Amino acid sequence: KAVDKLNENINNNECQNFLYTLQKITEKDLLKIIPKKNVNYSGGVAQNILANSNFINYKNFKIDPICIDSGISLGLINYFLKGTLNKVESMYLGPEPNYDYINIFNNYKIIPIEVESVAKILKDEPVALFQGRSEQGQRGLGNRSLLINCHNNKAKDKINAIKKREWYRPFSPSVIEEKANDYFDMKGITSPYMMYAFKTKQPLKNVSATDGSSRVQTVNKHQNLSFYNLLKASGDILLNTSLNFPGQVLVENMFDLKYMLDMSPLKYAWLADINKLIVKVK
Repeated sequence: KAVDKLNENINNNECQNFLYTLQKITEKDLLKIIPKKNVNYSGGVAQNILANSNFINYKNFKIDPICIDSGISLGLINYFLKGTLNKVESMYLGPEPNYDYINIFNNYKIIPIEVESVAKILKDEPVALFQGRSEQGQRGLGNRSLLINCHNNKAKDKINAIKKREWYRPFSPSVIEEKANDYFDMKGITSPYMMYAFKTKQPLKNVSATDGSSRVQTVNKHQNLSFYNLLKASGDILLNTSLNFPGQVLVENMFDLKYMLDMSPLKYAWLADINKLIVKVK
């Protein structure tokens, strides 16, 4: 019936209203089917942050953070080879950067820098954070992230100019775990993989949707020490989006990073592993 309806000659508003109604009916039906405890799920559907947030209080509810169809395949391979399904403790599973290639930035300035100085730059300008093994999944989680102070009035405009995103799309915040409940109505829940949305407790216009919710990443020292220290130096919270262009994969290596600097207004990249800042020369 849905397909037949969409194939009819109907205007855009009618189509949107129909799809919205269909979605709400489907959500109610799913809530009747899904048990209230011991639920795991994955695949592309687990990227529906609003749906995830409805399930978060279920007992023993877990989402595979590599929530793409290939994540299911990888889990099945692991189970077949090892006979177990172990909880993944880190999403930083990608390749390590090779800093021997730093010489490709021969038309940039490269300077030593400490975390407090990076935090000062973030008050006014976006900085790419490039460190360690890249994160898996669909989110930048502090190893391949594009950051700026979320209280900056021009934060969204500056990031959109780099990411080439539509003006109306909200961004997400990363916040140190122990301060998360000061900013968001999380009731002690942690969100290390940016899989849930929470209502904000105070105005955060650059990192909240029109309904006042934010897709939050909580960060602790064990999870990502360099990123944690940067957040701490930046007032506990930053706007965080993935380090990539639209429709492209995350920046994986030094060559990808140089391409993004070359092809966008991005001026700064912090190599946290070696405490170096790459600066675009005007």
